[in-house]
Amino acid sequence: MKNLILRSVSGILYVGLIILSLLAGPSFFCVLCMTFGVLSIAELKKLMAHGSPINSFTFGIDVFGILCITSLPLWKLMHLSDTTLLLLSAIVFFVFYILTRMLAALYDKRPGASSDTAASILGITYIGAGILAAQALSLYSTHLVILIFAFIWLNDTGAFIAGSLLGKHKMFPRLSPKKSWEGFAGGMLVVMLTSLILGYTGLTMHLLGPLPYFGIGPYEIVYVLPVIVVAFATWGDLFESMLKRNAGAKDSGKLIPGHGGILDRIDSMLFVMPAAALMIIFCLLL
Repeated sequence: MKNLILRSVSGILYVGLIILSLLAGPSFFCVLCMTFGVLSIAELKKLMAHGSPINSFTFGIDVFGILCITSLPLWKLMHLSDTTLLLLSAIVFFVFYILTRMLAALYDKRPGASSDTAASILGITYIGAGILAAQALSLYSTHLVILIFAFIWLNDTGAFIAGSLLGKHKMFPRLSPKKSWEGFAGGMLVVMLTSLILGYTGLTMHLLGPLPYFGIGPYEIVYVLPVIVVAFATWGDLFESMLKRNAGAKDSGKLIPGHGGILDRIDSMLFVMPAAALMIIFCLLL
């Protein structure tokens, strides 16, 4: 009971922090995402080190890399750059980071230098892309990002309840023994019903307002977005489970009582946000 209360309180505080940062403005959300990025990189490096000491110099390069990539949206907020230049800057920073990280590996005399380099590049790609996508979406529609987060959290709740009550058919026993098809269906049902209610009452488009820049309308938001969120949230959770299982760890960290680390909380987001951004780009091209 005590653990449940602790988990609930810390979960509410985590959700509240994200919502407040989004409502306070994109700058606050971007800074929060930069913080999450640094903490997640630290957790991922520790997971993939398998108990070996972490090289402080190469870790510093990783922190510098994630900060460079996730700070790019602030340039636009300060009117220092346009969207095209930001995209080019992201590519330049990413290539520069990879070259710097590989050069640093040449001077790393540890036996596992090559695998550590691969883990670093994976971390920057995996975490950086997910966070940058969330930041980019927040620049154009804060309420859309809130809606996506709400779908992610509703999916977690629906999947947990349905899985606990009805879960019999394992979805991915190799990586997540507790995850079931019944839980997946429960999460999908809760998210889709919520989306339909919001959509047909007009609340969704009232909150989001017209998004002509994105070229998306009620159909994509009400029907397509929930499916994308549930599918990619599940894959994101499974991917992090794979990383933890390979490391022999239950959680990525201990920062959030009852929940584990930051990476445990944003694993779904890291897959969902890029997928949602791709959906919007696809709609724009149409």
